[in-house]
Amino acid sequence: MRDSLGQVAPSDFTPIEWLSAGFTDATGGFRVTASFGDTRSEIPIPVTVIQQTISYPDTEDNGLLILRYYLRNDSNERLTNLHFGFLADFDLTEAGESATWDETMVLLGHRAEAGPQTGLLALKNLTSFKTIDNGPTKRGFTRTELYDMISSGVVEVDDTLMADIVSLVSGGPFIIEPGDSIEVTLALLAGQNAGDLYANAAAARERYLLATDADEIAARPETFTLSQNYPNPFNPTTTIQFSLPEAGEVSLEVFNILGQRVNSVVTGMLPPGTHTVRWDGTDCRGSSVASGVYFYRLTVAGQTETRKMTLLK
Repeated sequence: MRDSLGQVAPSDFTPIEWLSAGFTDATGGFRVTASFGDTRSEIPIPVTVIQQTISYPDTEDNGLLILRYYLRNDSNERLTNLHFGFLADFDLTEAGESATWDETMVLLGHRAEAGPQTGLLALKNLTSFKTIDNGPTKRGFTRTELYDMISSGVVEVDDTLMADIVSLVSGGPFIIEPGDSIEVTLALLAGQNAGDLYANAAAARERYLLATDADEIAARPETFTLSQNYPNPFNPTTTIQFSLPEAGEVSLEVFNILGQRVNSVVTGMLPPGTHTVRWDGTDCRGSSVASGVYFYRLTVAGQTETRKMTLLK
């Protein structure tokens, strides 16, 4: 983010959990998760922001990226008047770009006179859209200005402006009960032209709905379970399946026989249902591990279960 002078300023929110190793979901999306807390603020907001990034690198839908944010209330009191904002500066060309607004698609686009186009597509709980002239130098914002912009709840898109444009999408006010969370989701889009951009917007909405449907209609198990990996023994990849009766923060880690953590396969918020992930026999640096006995441990809401597996090369 920037300060009031347009200079880079560190965010009050800092990582609690860095990007997870990631896994491929039932729709073909590759999901990685990170979480952030308001640790630098003098008066911290008791909210954990969980960011889930879903990409489709191995499909025709590689011109889109879905960003799911979960705002979780970590306090013992109801949180009110909470707002979420996402600021994007695409910098398509030095000559500047113009904005386009499609109310039907809920799509805020960026385009230059020629070349690729980009866009922000609202998918859940985003209601305010703005374009801001960055001016000849990078524009800065005070905290009051930022709050006023994300809490206005209006659409202010100037499609006649040709400049270095910054786009802002926001949502709220939200009310979150203790321990609960609310989802805010958008897609980042890119295309060679308007046709590509709209095709990717339609694909992003379809992918999001498919992923949401898959999450919601998944059979809701009665208990927390961790199944035996298969195949076992394996070389070099194995599949691990587990079931969650409720949504929650999930940690699936692999340890060697000395109890040293080898890799984190899944870290972050997952919906209820049965989940299937793969471990490719690598450590946290991406290097292949040696043959031997390993343990995989699943932790959810204070519950832990561990199973043994064997890698044979």
